[in-house]
Amino acid sequence: MSREPDADLERWRRETRDALPAAADDLIEEVAQHCAARWQQARDAGLAAAEADARVSRDLDAWRARERRRSRPSVIWSGWSVEARHAWRALRLRPMFAAGMIVLTAIAVAANVAAFAVAYGLRWRPLPYPGGDRLAVLWEFSRGETTQISLPDFRDLTGNGLFEAASAMSGGRGSLRVGDRIERVNVLALEPQGFTMLGARPASGRLLGAGDAGKNVVLISDRLWRTQLAADPNIVGRTLWLSGTTHEVAGVLAPGFDFELSVGRAFLLENHDVWTLLDPADPMGARREVSGFEALVRLRPGMRAADAQHAVDDIASRLAREYAATNRDRGFRVAPLRGEVVGKFDRPLTLAGLAALLTLAIALANLTTLASVRLSERQHELAVRRALGAGEMRLRRQLITEHASVVAIGAAAGLVAAKWLVSSLAANDAAHLPYADSIRFDAPVWAAALSLALAIVIVLALLPMRAGGRVDALRTGRRASSGGRRTRRVLVAAELALALALVTGGGLIGLSLQRLMAIDPGFAERGVVSARVSAYAARYPGLPQVETFFSAVIARLSALPGLDRVGAGSSLPLSGQSTGTGVVVEGQSADPAARKIAGWQFVTPGYFDALGMTLRNGRLFSPDDRAHDGHVSIVNEALAHELFGDANPIGRRIATGDGDKSGDWHEIVGVVADVRHNALATPPQPRLYDLFGEHWGRTLFIVARARVADESTLLAPMRRAIAAIDPEAPVFEGAAIADLVSRSAAPYRLSAAMAAGLALAALVLALAGVYAIAAVSVAERAREAGVRAALGASPRDLLTLILGEGMLTAVAGGLAGCVCAWGVASVVRAQLFGVTTADVAAVIPLAAIALMVSAVAATLPPARRAAGADPLIAMRTD
Repeated sequence: MSREPDADLERWRRETRDALPAAADDLIEEVAQHCAARWQQARDAGLAAAEADARVSRDLDAWRARERRRSRPSVIWSGWSVEARHAWRALRLRPMFAAGMIVLTAIAVAANVAAFAVAYGLRWRPLPYPGGDRLAVLWEFSRGETTQISLPDFRDLTGNGLFEAASAMSGGRGSLRVGDRIERVNVLALEPQGFTMLGARPASGRLLGAGDAGKNVVLISDRLWRTQLAADPNIVGRTLWLSGTTHEVAGVLAPGFDFELSVGRAFLLENHDVWTLLDPADPMGARREVSGFEALVRLRPGMRAADAQHAVDDIASRLAREYAATNRDRGFRVAPLRGEVVGKFDRPLTLAGLAALLTLAIALANLTTLASVRLSERQHELAVRRALGAGEMRLRRQLITEHASVVAIGAAAGLVAAKWLVSSLAANDAAHLPYADSIRFDAPVWAAALSLALAIVIVLALLPMRAGGRVDALRTGRRASSGGRRTRRVLVAAELALALALVTGGGLIGLSLQRLMAIDPGFAERGVVSARVSAYAARYPGLPQVETFFSAVIARLSALPGLDRVGAGSSLPLSGQSTGTGVVVEGQSADPAARKIAGWQFVTPGYFDALGMTLRNGRLFSPDDRAHDGHVSIVNEALAHELFGDANPIGRRIATGDGDKSGDWHEIVGVVADVRHNALATPPQPRLYDLFGEHWGRTLFIVARARVADESTLLAPMRRAIAAIDPEAPVFEGAAIADLVSRSAAPYRLSAAMAAGLALAALVLALAGVYAIAAVSVAERAREAGVRAALGASPRDLLTLILGEGMLTAVAGGLAGCVCAWGVASVVRAQLFGVTTADVAAVIPLAAIALMVSAVAATLPPARRAAGADPLIAMRTD
């Protein structure tokens, strides 16, 4: 027979059940028996009943706390899981609302994450070199121009232990023979310590050391090894034919290793496939007047660039006294490497960031508007849930869950779009972003994307619930108050203002591109084709042989069908090749400070005709000029004006470099029109042309006028004709002049495309907001429209009422947008070509009028629906 439990055990069962109301029966029985046993032990120990109760109650309190901790996560998760299921069900019932929120979030996330990924990679990610933040470049500064440095000056600046490490370097191009092909490669020569400063590591073989100086030994890049040399596993120790000389491969550098530096406006050290050591026997390295080297230094720990600059200024003052002929007006600048590499992108990055933030603001305004409209539509539902006992936090949790769901989907889509945008930008030759490998999606970028998504959810969570907390919504069925409508109109006006700012910026950038493409570059843009050709010393040891080779090339090309007026020159407009020199006029001061600086090149007699340049005064070069004793030169209009003012320069004599000391005077025989040599956006600079043969080199640009519609089709016949003269002569950089012009304008074209895309996105977002607000306003005021119609209002009156509200919103947004647009224009205009304050004053009103008209047009469809609605049906609308 079973016996009844004693009174003490029954009492503790009741106590346990009260303390653990959600516990299972077996747990309650176990705890009750434990409590009864503990109580009996306390009594047997001589404690009073009250003391025994207190001791056991403490044990029971511990059980109660343990169960609360155990059950709290499951309760919370259970609540959120219920809300998540409800949110998905609600979104499936309203797909257009969900789609709109997702698209808006995706646009905001894509624009801002892409901008952050690029900015972080270029501005804040550490440089890929040891102590990269302490690396700096030494430049020479003379007569307002920053140039390369001479090797003797570099030795004087770095030989006193001022810097932790230093290396001179010199970049250029070389011709590499691979099988029966000649490939152009970038070559960088530097001192042995330069490899250590850049953190070079060989994937195979070894690095170059001091013992390799003066020897034909090179390192090659992993890219060259894989692409041109078929990943030959035995490449180390092999010889390569480079620019007419054989070189032994000492090693292959690790993948991704490179060095990038902008040198002046037209030359860029990058994508180096061959690395070698500076030749200590190079005669140019001993000449202090030749500034043709780059210099990389590493600051000592704790040293600032400003401190190094003060020390360099002191050394420059000493050099100016000791070498007055070359250094009297020469200074030097210490520039952090990061600023030199990415500094030119600071303003575009800032503008892109501001545009992305404006896009985010417009998207947030639209998201807030949509969420506010949706909240207004659900006032009755929320009031029912409140009447059934749902609390404020429960209702808000439901809304937050819905918003978080759509924001998560939109953010995921935005991240996919951002990765595509960034990869496309990094691969775009026109953008030419440095350190492309540093622009990647990793932890900081993911954190920024997550923070942005959370910020959007928080903004939406802060929306007031209005009537959702009042049960009277059950009786009134009211969807929105006049205050809610005013708030939405303010948001739409703000969208229009921000959109106007972006549209104005895009319009100005487009205007700048149009004016850039409309300028006269000073030469024929169509119907001209060019290629570079080299005559190596091994086959053409001196000037006579080089002249014979290029004369044969020009004659053979002139005989080709479709080509005439063939010439050659050491440089070509917009080719990235630029050389400068000092010019002195006979009879004027020979003081180095009085010399004018001009671009310089040598050309053959047919060069000007082939390039389509215009003769302004005098004559062009002729083949007979080489037979005369005196040397001749041609100047452009800018140099003629700078040297002689309005006087006639024909017959005057000038000298370049130190020609005045050696008696090498050149008679000016002609003046040609200015050309834009460095870039389309760069004004023409003074330029001097000497005759090939009086000055010469082994690599020339061949230029030919074409008589066919597509001049690029003549490049292959040109290569074959040159190969018929010398199969080993490298022919490279073949291009139509039109391609060079297009390439010069490519960065502006890219900026215009990006600006147009952002402006279009902002405009579409703003007009979508206008349409949505007008549609919701019509739906909310359907009963009012029915009453007005019943009281005699005509459809035209109702149409005017709705359009009038849209017009007021558009005007308010347009006026605010004009102020924003003027601020944006003042920032953008400094970066644009040919855009004036008058252009800004004209573009802003035009953009404002177009935007306001578009906004009113977006209001028209819902307004027409309201005007044509049946009054009886409208009056029955809840």
